[in-house]
Amino acid sequence: MKLGVLLVALALSTATCQSGSEPESSGSAQESTPAPEPAPQPTEDPVTSMTPQKATSFVAGPAISPSGALLEWLDNTVKSASPRRRVRLPFVVRFSDEHRLEFGDSFVGASAGDADADAIFVQFDDGGMSVPLLETLADLCPADADGCPVLLEGYWGELVDMPDFDMPDFDFPDDDAGPAKHPFAVLNVGGLVAAAPAHAEVEAPAP
Repeated sequence: MKLGVLLVALALSTATCQSGSEPESSGSAQESTPAPEPAPQPTEDPVTSMTPQKATSFVAGPAISPSGALLEWLDNTVKSASPRRRVRLPFVVRFSDEHRLEFGDSFVGASAGDADADAIFVQFDDGGMSVPLLETLADLCPADADGCPVLLEGYWGELVDMPDFDMPDFDFPDDDAGPAKHPFAVLNVGGLVAAAPAHAEVEAPAP
């Protein structure tokens, strides 16, 4: 009887010892896998990604007045130059109405009094600008004015010369007769004219 009790106690003691010891984790025998290194990011070359813009220098040209001599210089000297040379001129910009949705009769000059019979009227070409010229000047000119004098820089003539095509002449009535206008390709707006410049300015020739 005592021997049976001892055998039962020994069995219980052995079971208790086995249940208290946990088996070694299988994960401890495995080596940890290192995290993958991030892929190298492309670096931007500061030399080639930002090309410095060459500053344009200007020299004095003929006087703004009289307009006849100025127009002859613009048509015969500036427009035919190769490569093309920029000019900087004062313009009196006018809007067609108070909503400023279109340009009115704009001309070379620094005040409304320059709009005489010999004034050089222009048709603006803003194909070389990132922001439309009309929008820029509508914000620049005073809100209570129908226009303002501004300094503009660009090419005398159209930005891109279009070839002449032989087209038949049609005699259409002209409901909006006005002065003849010379194209001027605007590249930069210099700001409002505070004092009327005495001379036009032209891009200095390359050395």
